[in-house]
Amino acid sequence: NVTGSLQWNKNQDLLGIDREFSKTANKPPYFESGATGQGNIQGAWSPGVNGVSVGGPLTVGGLGYQGGGSGYGNPMATPANRCGDINMALAPSLSAGGKPYCNFDTGPFIGLLGQIESVSGTLNGAWQLNDKAELYGDLLWSRTVATVAFQPSPLRTSFLDTDEEFDKQKIDRVLLLRPTNPNYQIAADYLNANGLGALVGQPLGITARVFDFGRRTEENTSTQFRMVGGARGEVMNQSYDVSAFWNQNKMDGKVTAGYFSQVGFARATQDPGSDWNPWSLTQSAAFQALIAPSKYVGPTLSGKSQSYGLQATLSGDVTPLPAGMMQYAAGLQYRKESLVQTPAPAQFTGDIAGLGGATKPIDADRSVYAMFGELNVPVVKNLDLNLALRWDDYSDFGSTTNWKANFRWQPVQQLLFRGSYGTGFRAPTLVDLYQPIVLGTSSQFNDPVTGQKDLQVNERSGGNPDLQPETSTQYGLGAIWQPLNNLALSLDYFNIKVEDVIAQASTQDVVSQAALGNPAFTPYVKRDPVTNQIIETSTQLLNSGSLHVAGFDLGVNYRQPIGPGILSVGLQGTYYTTFDQTSPTGATTSKIGTTVDGQGNPVPSSTAGLDGYGVVIRYKQYLSATWTQGSWATTLGNSYATGYHAGWDLNDNPTHIGAMSLWDLQVAYSGFKNTVLTLGARNLFDKQPDTFVNVSNAFQSGYDPSQYDPRGRFVYLTGSFKF
Repeated sequence: NVTGSLQWNKNQDLLGIDREFSKTANKPPYFESGATGQGNIQGAWSPGVNGVSVGGPLTVGGLGYQGGGSGYGNPMATPANRCGDINMALAPSLSAGGKPYCNFDTGPFIGLLGQIESVSGTLNGAWQLNDKAELYGDLLWSRTVATVAFQPSPLRTSFLDTDEEFDKQKIDRVLLLRPTNPNYQIAADYLNANGLGALVGQPLGITARVFDFGRRTEENTSTQFRMVGGARGEVMNQSYDVSAFWNQNKMDGKVTAGYFSQVGFARATQDPGSDWNPWSLTQSAAFQALIAPSKYVGPTLSGKSQSYGLQATLSGDVTPLPAGMMQYAAGLQYRKESLVQTPAPAQFTGDIAGLGGATKPIDADRSVYAMFGELNVPVVKNLDLNLALRWDDYSDFGSTTNWKANFRWQPVQQLLFRGSYGTGFRAPTLVDLYQPIVLGTSSQFNDPVTGQKDLQVNERSGGNPDLQPETSTQYGLGAIWQPLNNLALSLDYFNIKVEDVIAQASTQDVVSQAALGNPAFTPYVKRDPVTNQIIETSTQLLNSGSLHVAGFDLGVNYRQPIGPGILSVGLQGTYYTTFDQTSPTGATTSKIGTTVDGQGNPVPSSTAGLDGYGVVIRYKQYLSATWTQGSWATTLGNSYATGYHAGWDLNDNPTHIGAMSLWDLQVAYSGFKNTVLTLGARNLFDKQPDTFVNVSNAFQSGYDPSQYDPRGRFVYLTGSFKF
């Protein structure tokens, strides 16, 4: 027989401005945007001769060049606040030079959800050769196109430090406003009025948020193709399964708007005839002509990951025991993994704003061999013991042996006990190891050492070839009790310990932990030896200590015929008692119900696969009730999560996110042959999120993207057809 399926999905994009809770990144006293704004004056600059010599910053009248994004303020910020005229917002604090300045409000421009269109199909079938053997095969193909648009790129001198093209072409790393520029008078009037007259007459370095090319828009197309083919059956009263598999994931990226050459844009501002106006949203036709060649539309990164191999299993009876038959399963596996990433020529240079620093290609592979065995032993009546052993050998990490034991005991029909204990191993992926280090721009962060807030600096990110595998031990114990034929209650305890956790900390994580002296993070923060200000950070993957997780899973299932229909009630919940991360120094941080420690520092992030992204909720559950009558099924559901502590506000006061309770409703109809139609709504009452103070520097503002779906109330209609 042969079975096929086809699925198509399309989601439209959703922007920050489309939701009240996310339309601004400035919401005193909770948070403010520190993103680099347009038109802030950094200081005086001695220009070189393009293509011949390179100039540099000047100190004039004791006024040095400000490398940060605030500089000596902005003509649009004083005497009246006109930052909004250039899509900026007045910063609530003064600049490094002690003057009012403009920040960029990222909120309206952030993409909360990208536009995604996907299509997938499966085909599987089996051909029975005889009553003890069959051939089988599975095919899967999928294609997803994701389009994401977000805010225009920022530019200032320090952001250009990573671009080697400036040295190659002998172009100054500055957006320059010459005294010959007809708009220079705007700067001169401002400087004279604010006690900065020593800068007047000097070429000036200016910050920018480059709207000239539109919002940055990326389009990434990923394609997956998987094939499995094999034979299974029975020989000599033993079951066998032998198969070969091949899987490929391919990704092709491109940009369609908003990207440009940094060298080209800087060169245009430095042109002796430039009339660039950093205090206007519109530019002259002459300046538009100067920057037009800088626009970049085209490919970015293409990548392909493959795995293929063979596997074989054999299972059957071993010997009868007084309590039942002892059974076994054993197998072998070989697989080859490979990763190839090829950056477009534009990414080799690191010159395209918003694409990060120069990106190098990847070509890596490894082989993995594995043997495994499992034995099921009926010890006494109603007590089974299962033992499993697995050996893996990685060509890049060596071999590891792990085991697991579990039991199942049912003393009476209504009561079942179960438990397990085992060890685990997770090798870093090829991407974890070999993703090239890229020098780009950090997300915004606060420096607890100097007290500076909303900083952005150069940052290195990427893989780490020195990563070591994660190892784990885990055990659990649980019970299922069925006091009635139509009621089942379950409770399971779990306890997991992971060593050498592989994590990619946020910029704020790195800075805060380094400030506390955590040796796992101190090498990744570089400070100026004179000013002690941070000049570079690194968010490479690293082994960041250990993780201990423990808690309970609970379940309730009830089913009762009532009148002409059946009522089914289910509840699934998880309660965490422990979620502690320990640094290499032995310092332990509890992560349950909080994103910060007692001093407001972010708790370390983990990507160990246990918490994924975001806060660890103390308790969450999903309760549902389904009424089924004939071809109709109606389900009312409620998801509930306890509250948690978020980041501290601008006045250093703790903030708290309250418990969240969301209702869902769904009606399904199956009255047509081979067809199921479903109409439903998630977050039925359109409950809005509490104001969230972020500490991990997600681009979204105003809500916690790890816990809340920004669509709010979401109505859906689906159709499932079999043929």
